[in-house]
Amino acid sequence: MISLEEYAKVCSLISSCNDIIHGKFILADYKITSILKNIGDSKEIYNLIANCMNDFNFEREFSRAQLKYASKPNQFILPTEPEKILPFVFCVLVNIKNKNINFDAFLKEFYKSEEGRAREFSNFANQIILPFRNIIANFFEIPISDANNMISKDKKPKTEDVQPQIQKQEEGNTMEENFDNQEEKQENYAELTTQKVEEFLNEIKSICKEILSELNYQKRMQEDLRENIIYITNAIIFNCENNDLRNAVALITAFEYVAKTAKSIKFLTKELKNVLINFYE
Repeated sequence: MISLEEYAKVCSLISSCNDIIHGKFILADYKITSILKNIGDSKEIYNLIANCMNDFNFEREFSRAQLKYASKPNQFILPTEPEKILPFVFCVLVNIKNKNINFDAFLKEFYKSEEGRAREFSNFANQIILPFRNIIANFFEIPISDANNMISKDKKPKTEDVQPQIQKQEEGNTMEENFDNQEEKQENYAELTTQKVEEFLNEIKSICKEILSELNYQKRMQEDLRENIIYITNAIIFNCENNDLRNAVALITAFEYVAKTAKSIKFLTKELKNVLINFYE
């Protein structure tokens, strides 16, 4: 059994995995970094993977995973044992993040598809991230649907959702009582900041709509760049409309990187950044 806090952190990891499995290639680096951050944030997940690292040789397993053929596409095959899959996928993601593995070249070599990069990324996600996610979910006995629901509901778990997993405390108070007290404190704080958050999200949404409007009139922008900017802008609007501050802020930070070469929206990109900076001052 794990604590309420750790339960929520495992759900966050599962959600980050789902972002890759069900998402697009855009912001792949950010999504991989998010998975690694979730692993580092959770003591339970980190210890699980660390224990699997005992006697695990990544270089050997990585070499074994690469099946290269002269007459058919190369393949990248995971180890079969769950206790090897966890550290193996973790090490692959770390090496991608640290640029020790060229992700674009890796996709083209082992997940090449005539349908393009999006399909190659999808193949990678389903063959690498999906098994990793399922092992984590099964180990902590968390249904995938429960994890998705928990993350989508105000980003904080409810007591009844995690009752089978939580432990009782020794001082006479139950975990449920402590959680209720903590939740009450969070709600009091939320009342003080709700107006500021709403104003921030509305302002961000307004700027994003201006960006989309500008892109409709911009004819000289590279099509891939335009599609990426439209995709992430719509994602920011979606999260603003759903009052998801955390994801909105993360996407705004990523937006600056994606749109840095788009001169036609340079002023609006700067405005977006300024609103974010002012919000946290």
